[in-house]
Formats: sequence, structure tokens, C-alpha cells
Amino acid sequence: MKIYIHHQFDKSLLYTLGNNTTDRKYFIENNTGSVFCKYKNTDIEFIFKEEISFEEDGYHILDYFSAYFNSSTDSKIGPILPDRSYMDRENQQILKIFINLLKDCPKNQKWLITYFRTEKIFQKYEEIAFDEKANEIESLLEQLNQHYIITDNFFLNNHVKSKYQNVHFALTNSIFQWNKNLNIRWWYEFKQVYDKLNFDYDLMYSVRNHKSNRVSILNELKNLNNNKIYLKTCDALNHNKYYKKNGSLVSNDIKNNSIFGDTDFDDISYIENLKGCGDIFFRVLTKAKMQILCESWSWSTQTFTSQYLSEKTIGLLLAGIPFISTHEYPIEMVEKYLMFHPTRFIKNLNNIKLMVNYFQNL
Repeated sequence: MKIYIHHQFDKSLLYTLGNNTTDRKYFIENNTGSVFCKYKNTDIEFIFKEEISFEEDGYHILDYFSAYFNSSTDSKIGPILPDRSYMDRENQQILKIFINLLKDCPKNQKWLITYFRTEKIFQKYEEIAFDEKANEIESLLEQLNQHYIITDNFFLNNHVKSKYQNVHFALTNSIFQWNKNLNIRWWYEFKQVYDKLNFDYDLMYSVRNHKSNRVSILNELKNLNNNKIYLKTCDALNHNKYYKKNGSLVSNDIKNNSIFGDTDFDDISYIENLKGCGDIFFRVLTKAKMQILCESWSWSTQTFTSQYLSEKTIGLLLAGIPFISTHEYPIEMVEKYLMFHPTRFIKNLNNIKLMVNYFQNL
């Protein structure tokens, strides 16, 4: 089997796309060439070449993050304007480039677009309204419906999934993408430390990004006045809109994990820090037996038709740390990922929702 990867060779890309292959033999020069390997009883040749070509003796791959990270040296991609406050702008640029690159693709040839975006992608059929930026992404993806989209987004609603016949979820590849982006392997390493710890607290809730729902939960937990619950905030994102809007609403007696500190030696903001969040292993995960998980989209009360899991959930799973989720979708996704039966948490939450809806409609 031949698989043409239209990007320069990169070990993390090989692991993302070809993890668990064996008997690898490398014939790479100047970041192009072939890697021969096996997957179970299948012989595979990964061919790394940046230029677009349409050979019919194998599969072809374009990868979102390879395009993004290597855009300055890949002439077919060209410069991509990063925009942290409007990340959809990056998506739009890269998807438009992919559409253009595949305009001459033979009609019977289906490419693999690996789009492990580490953000929510599909929003068209959700209950809440989204802006034109999200609609633009879906519109661009529809122009690639001749091809397969391989992603970290998972459909929780089978009816909606049926509308995306060319979209496929891949779990292990998604984890390898998180490892590339945020060193998620260190959570797995931390498990051997966590298993040997004694804890002063039973439960912990830590807020790094001060979204309104998180600050509200933090303050409500403080009002319980329970000395077995440890609460903490962090000022690592003191420049963003949520911190500026909600940071002052945090109860004054909740501890602050400051990355700036009171002295020069306490300032960790400028040192290499596992891509900015290594302090979680020393200042958060060591403090309590169990964590409260507030995933990226937990601010919404809706039932999602599709979602993704961030490093917040995947990390806790890799570290073997028990958690309570503030929204049902991470639990539902883990159940469907690993084919568990519905937990008591989901059943109870669904019963509560039914009761709330009943009384609201009286």
C-alpha cells in the first residue's frame, strides 16, 4: 500500500498518521522520500513529497497542521496569517488552499484531508446560533465532500452524522496531534507520580481561562465553605478578554496560581514551561484526589450533536485522575469512544433535565 503525504517529512506527522506501524525503514533526504513499514500484515510505503500529484497507485493526504506549521517553507501553501483572536481565519485560509490544490483532482480519486483541528468544527446543526465565521468553515468543507475528512470531532447524534458521510473520527491520531500541539504525553508520565501521592484535599477546581460559567462555579464552590475542596485561579491568561471581564469577580480569598509571582525567581512566565502550562503538574494535579473538569464548551447548556475533547479531558484520562464533569458531553464522548455503557452520571443528568423542562413548561 502506498500513501502519498504531500508535506515534508516530520517525525510527529509520521507518528500521527502511522502510529503503531512496525519494521520502519527510512529513505528520507532533505525531508522528502519514503518510509517503509508494516501495519499488522500490510506493507506500507509512506511517500513524503510537498508537490501535488495524482498518482493512482495509492492514497493521498493533505494535513491541516502540517500546512499551518510549515506554510512559510511550503510554496504550495504560502504564508498563513495566524490570528489567535480569530482562529477561524486560519481555517479559512488553509481550506481554501486545499480546495484550490485539488481542483484538478480526477473525479474518481478521493483524498484524505486530516483535520485534527483541536477545536469544534461542525456547528451547522447545533441548537445555538453561530456566526458567519463558523458557517464559512462548513461551506468550505462542503466543497471538499468528494474527499474524506479525518478529524478529532465526534458525532453524538446519528441523524446529524448521516449528513456528513465523508467525515470520519480517529481517536489515536487525535491524541498524537495533541502530543504535537501541547505535549500531552506528560500527563501519561504524571500518572506514576499521581499514584504515589497523599492528598490534603478530596476535590479541586482550578480556573485558568476566566469564562463566566467557570467563575460562577468557582464562587459557588467557595460558598460551600468545605475545607476538603481546594479552589484556585491562574493569571496566565491575564491578557485575554475573559480575564479582563471576569477576573475581578473571583472571590478575594480564592488562591491565585500566579505565573508572575512576587519575586524574579517566582516568575515562570518567561521560562520554557511545557508550552505554557507545565505548572499544572505541580500546582494543580498534586493537590487533590479528584478534579472538576470544565471542558471548553461546558458554558453551554445545550445537548451537542458533535464535539471534540481537549487536552483537559484527554490529559486526565491519560493520567488516570478521576474527575467530575460540569457538562455531560465529555462523559458521553468517552463512553462512545471506549464503548462503555451509560454511566449513572449521564442517567441522573438526563433525569434532572427532564424535570427542569417539565417545570419550566408548567
